[in-house]
Amino acid sequence: MSDILPTELLYEIFSHLDIVALKQTRRTNRRNNYVCRPLLFAQLRFKFDAYGAGLWLQSRVRLLETLRSGSVDSPAKFVKNLDLVTPFEAPWDSYYSFVLARYPDTLKDSFNGSIPYFTSLKHVQWKITNGASAYVFQTAKLMAEHCPIESFALENFAECPPCFADIQFPHLQSLTLSGNYSLELVSTVCALHPHLRRLSVTSSHYEELNFEFLPEDCEIEALVVGGALAIVDLPVHRLKNLQLLTVDSAAPSHNEGIWSKLEQADVRLQELRLPEISEDLLHYLASYSGLEVLDLTIARDSTVPGTIFWMHVLPRHERTLQRLALNNQSEADDWYISKQSLQVLKECRHLSHITDICSCNNEASTNTIMYDILDAIPSWPCLVSLSLSCRPREMPPAIHPEKTIGPVLRDSAGHYIQVVEEAAVSGKVSHSLSVTAQ
Repeated sequence: MSDILPTELLYEIFSHLDIVALKQTRRTNRRNNYVCRPLLFAQLRFKFDAYGAGLWLQSRVRLLETLRSGSVDSPAKFVKNLDLVTPFEAPWDSYYSFVLARYPDTLKDSFNGSIPYFTSLKHVQWKITNGASAYVFQTAKLMAEHCPIESFALENFAECPPCFADIQFPHLQSLTLSGNYSLELVSTVCALHPHLRRLSVTSSHYEELNFEFLPEDCEIEALVVGGALAIVDLPVHRLKNLQLLTVDSAAPSHNEGIWSKLEQADVRLQELRLPEISEDLLHYLASYSGLEVLDLTIARDSTVPGTIFWMHVLPRHERTLQRLALNNQSEADDWYISKQSLQVLKECRHLSHITDICSCNNEASTNTIMYDILDAIPSWPCLVSLSLSCRPREMPPAIHPEKTIGPVLRDSAGHYIQVVEEAAVSGKVSHSLSVTAQ
């Protein structure tokens, strides 16, 4: 069969195999070996931990030599994703400190000598620990000179030396920084890369961000903030291309004026994930159309009316919305699905994922609403998964932790659907209805 199929089709088929299956497949014939080689070396994980460097240093050096071998067809040219961990300093008072002290230059030089061969390297995920500052700068500089890196994720960014921020990656489009936040380093890096399309910043320490460090001509389309960082303002005039905004932060935010600024600047987000809502946010979402992904959390003490969302926000995006998630912790009735809001939801015919939507808040209408939703499944021909929850205020008398409440059904796409109702026995009772295409 492999002799008949085109090489491109074989490559697509083999790309779904795991590493063990790829090794077995490449041994069958020369053509399969030719197709599997790029897939085998596409992902490289290199960890320079103290124990590994002491026990397997020679084997790792030989691996690097193998990657460089072959003047034309070296395996290194197939590496597209590099996962690198560089804590070169071993724990004090250990045998490994003595062993590692004998070989650090050999290992570092061997790895740096391999970098010019990574001519297809596009994605780098790098974890830095124990302050390997000088080596970090040297390695990153070689990567910038020889590798067409498009995506760079750096963990423990504050461990980098100040001169690291002066390195420019000509092809960089996505930058992810985590660890202790350093405004000076982030500002310098962003200034050198005005063509960034995606910026993700996470910190374990509380900081307030206004993103004024972004260059005037920045092209950022996706902005992700997490950890203990809090957005207090956005320079909307510098974010004309913004399409995705994700806030995954536990820190309280003070961003009441952001949504009106986005509305005035006619910035239309296509993906939005937020841990809290406000009326200003809902009014902004109701001001335009085109949202594709929406993930919101409604706090327990929220006073924002749910009717604004169901009757004004959702209809505006019914032609484009593909993923909807509502983590409803509120006791307000208007955030639960009713027959009226279900009619609005049915008009969103491109939905593929519906997650964490509360179906109702009392046991009497639980089954009615759930079966109404099942009847609505043909309205969503692209549906892949549906997860609903119900939080009745009182414990129903005859509910088991796991109970099938419906037969195996078939939706309009021919997928088998299994309906499962679960209830927690202790604490606040929570029923959930999960419907997954199999």
